[in-house]
Amino acid sequence: MRVGILGGGLAALELGKRLKQMGYDFVILEKNSEVGGLCRTLSSGEFKWDFGVHAIYSKNQQVMDYLRGLPIEYEHHNRKVRICHWKGDQIYSLNYPFENGLGDLPLEDKVDCLLGYVQSHRKGKRKFRSLKEWIEQGLGYGIAKHFMIPYNRKIWNCELSKISTDLVKNKIEPAPLEEIVRSVLGKETIGRAYQAQFIYPKRGIGELTRVLSLPIQENIRLNSKVSRLVNGRRDWKVFCNHTDHHYKVDLIVSTIPLVELLKLVDLSRLKKSYKELRYNWTYFFLVGLKEGRRFHNFGNCHWVFFAGDEVFYRITFMNNFSSAFPPSLVVEMTFKGMAARMPAKQLISCLINDLKRCRIIRSAEDVAVVNKVLYHYTYPIPTVNSGKVKRAINRELKKRKIYLLGRSGAWEYINMDGVVERVGKFLEENGFQG
Repeated sequence: MRVGILGGGLAALELGKRLKQMGYDFVILEKNSEVGGLCRTLSSGEFKWDFGVHAIYSKNQQVMDYLRGLPIEYEHHNRKVRICHWKGDQIYSLNYPFENGLGDLPLEDKVDCLLGYVQSHRKGKRKFRSLKEWIEQGLGYGIAKHFMIPYNRKIWNCELSKISTDLVKNKIEPAPLEEIVRSVLGKETIGRAYQAQFIYPKRGIGELTRVLSLPIQENIRLNSKVSRLVNGRRDWKVFCNHTDHHYKVDLIVSTIPLVELLKLVDLSRLKKSYKELRYNWTYFFLVGLKEGRRFHNFGNCHWVFFAGDEVFYRITFMNNFSSAFPPSLVVEMTFKGMAARMPAKQLISCLINDLKRCRIIRSAEDVAVVNKVLYHYTYPIPTVNSGKVKRAINRELKKRKIYLLGRSGAWEYINMDGVVERVGKFLEENGFQG
């Protein structure tokens, strides 16, 4: 049996590595000139940068043991993440997650958050229909007003009332009331303890996908964008780059964005439901500093969240992830609104001005280089009805021996550890043995 794997990101490489160990024949078709997908490390002169935060941690000890056991030189970190909160012209640096940083808020905002949470807590456990409902009714008006609503409106390319609570159920666990009170009183509490420490490859997250790809180089085809799928009686023909060149495979595992796969497969009965498959595109900007310059506000953090009127929603300080990296940061903006309309030069000017306003840099003269990449399908957004739609799509595709896997392929909002975990489950559930 030969397996055709569409895409060459983390899910595809981990699957390929395991299939090789089990003795299966397969081919990985990657449209770019290198593998890795979102798990790549880019170079801009001396500067190294990732597509946003790639801290390695997991609740699953087996996955962590596996990742630690790879032949990679890791650096170990005690996570430092902050939230930038504005009150007038004053910046408050809050601990993250927000509910653990309430003690850092100005008094008025503290009271809002505590009273709102107490009122919500009195109503007991309930089911919420959407992310917006969960935030406003589950966390209370204070936390909603001062962080959760403005931040989530800023990041998601979708109305919050249309986003499912699936977005948070595997990532965010509401804090007990006692912890909220302690936080407001200024007692330091640890939120999401399994994230408190993480590891990171010294050479960048791209080292992870490079190591996974080493034993399967002969199975990888770069610069091979899948352009057509033809279903034969017993197999599939996978055509690439709009040519007649194709690969014969017995089944397909797709890790490319689901909305792109659906352009290649005719599921006419389900087409009307595709509108539920919402997503973000993201601008990533590298900002590298001149020799001898440094970052000021938040400069000792790994990453920082911004819910205000800054053009960005998150910044990652790359030099705090690896001692091998010179001072640089990665800025993230969702491609919507102003970021989608504004010319790149003007957007960079706004970005630099906001970095100065947040006192992260003192002058544009500190900056040596600014580079940008617009990445498509960075975040699959679980909408209220997308679960039902995905199940229907999955059923139809499986009948045709097409399987979905990975963050983009299976359209799941999961981290790297979740991708590795899903690969193992996929092999087990679909009877692969070796």
